[in-house]
Amino acid sequence: MIPETWSIGGEESYLLYEKKFKALFLDQAVFDICQRRVIFTNSSCRHICYKEPSGSPAGVERTVFRADRASRIPWVLATLIDPEQIREETVAFHIRWTYMAKWRDYGQNNPKAGFYAVVVELKPDGSLFFVTSFALNNHREWTAKLQHGRRIWQKGQKCPEASES
Repeated sequence: MIPETWSIGGEESYLLYEKKFKALFLDQAVFDICQRRVIFTNSSCRHICYKEPSGSPAGVERTVFRADRASRIPWVLATLIDPEQIREETVAFHIRWTYMAKWRDYGQNNPKAGFYAVVVELKPDGSLFFVTSFALNNHREWTAKLQHGRRIWQKGQKCPEASES
């Protein structure tokens, strides 16, 4: 089943999304499937809920609130604790892991799939920092994302030791 979504409202409800985000990700430690701690910052919620204006280059301030993104905040945790696989790639000399999850929802006589990715950065001390998360719109995007980096874990396997990744 696709994880719950938070349908709190639009941008006027951002402070409520942020409050729930803090309770889930900042007020307690968050661990991935392999019991590695994932660190979130105060700005992580805004990063999830807002996007850059259309046509803007990456790195521009995120000013466009997206309720669909905000509603999927719980998917971040669900993806970290129950991914299909974890992929590793190096981006600008930084090691990043992408946790990829997919769920099927057969409710309301309309089967649909949920595809989601969470990206963390592996620091030299072994800690993991949240970078971004996003929905993959369909199976084609899921398959394309599988071509990035190398698979370091998949469902059913033993978690790798930190030195093995």
